[in-house]
Amino acid sequence: MNDTRSRVLFYVQHLLGVGHVRRASLIANAMAEAGLDVHVVLGGTPVSGIRFDGCTCHTLPEAKAVDASFSGLLDDSGNPVDDAWRDRRRETLLSLYADLGPQVLIIEQFPFGRRQFRFELLPLLETAVESPDRPYIACSVRDILVSQKTPEREQQIADYVDRYFDSVIVHGDPTFMPFESTFPSTHQFMQKLHYTGYVAPPELAGSSSDAGTDEVIVAAGGGAVGAELLICAAKAKAGSNLSHLNWRFLTGPNLPNHVTSTLRQINDPSIIVEPNRDDYGTLLQNCTLSISQGGYNTMMDIIRAKCPAVVVPFGSGNEDEQRLRTRTLHNQGFVTILDDQDMTPETMATSINLAAARIFPQRIPFSLDGAPKTASFIAKSAT
Repeated sequence: MNDTRSRVLFYVQHLLGVGHVRRASLIANAMAEAGLDVHVVLGGTPVSGIRFDGCTCHTLPEAKAVDASFSGLLDDSGNPVDDAWRDRRRETLLSLYADLGPQVLIIEQFPFGRRQFRFELLPLLETAVESPDRPYIACSVRDILVSQKTPEREQQIADYVDRYFDSVIVHGDPTFMPFESTFPSTHQFMQKLHYTGYVAPPELAGSSSDAGTDEVIVAAGGGAVGAELLICAAKAKAGSNLSHLNWRFLTGPNLPNHVTSTLRQINDPSIIVEPNRDDYGTLLQNCTLSISQGGYNTMMDIIRAKCPAVVVPFGSGNEDEQRLRTRTLHNQGFVTILDDQDMTPETMATSINLAAARIFPQRIPFSLDGAPKTASFIAKSAT
């Protein structure tokens, strides 16, 4: 390759929602804008509406989670993955690494997640650290982790960081949520820790669009686990103080078809049902209220837009990440939380009324410039 720019290989694997891909796209786009030659490796199902501008994308054989408990992997035909599939993925990934010869290798989430992909990531990392032209190796990880099951598992993760990684790039702020609050063994690699602030879309400067004005925006991200939220919100509309407004329901690509049909069959002309939109940030900036789950990206969208919000954090099994973040934001006055186990049309209507009367805090206590700050850090590390 004749391109003299520093080359970055960015591995991104999503399994259920689309949040990981969306955050990765903001980071990748910022790195490309910073002048880096960015190659993104995607191993999940295609996600419409998310772009990697200025980047080169490479795909691995698709993988998705069996269910919300991440109990197993399925291929693009919906069949459980086998050793032949794993071999094909690993060989494709290692061949791509050899062809690109990157100066920087970024692994999204691993070793703090994506344990099921050790079959390809450990060989990739071994190849990288043993390479004569060893790249700078970084982990890109969100602020809050899913609870680890055992001390042995946590120690194994710390050992992986020690063996393979030059830095752990945390997309958060230690004054708001220290990484060690959900990973106690952080002290073992504290010198490798680098906080970027939160990754959020760029601030909208005086958008001329009035989309979302005087509306309630109801969304559930990719939709894989958001069916109950959407239906409950629709049932709560009539009992809320905002029933006179238009309510716009955004349906993600993974939402079961029957949910969309149910919403469209409601005899209420002020209910609008449509697929997720690229101008979600504009909708939030203009809306009267947002109702959503509590994923990382959605929370950053809400805070960037400074809109009143009811948040129902997803929590299945040991998936406590959304609940912890949204509880902290609730306590600081940014959102109104409604736990999923308490969600009924009546409690939803009450939460809507509380959120609509809430005044958004004037000061945001953390940076939302995590994408450009990550790009700057990687650019310096590549030299």
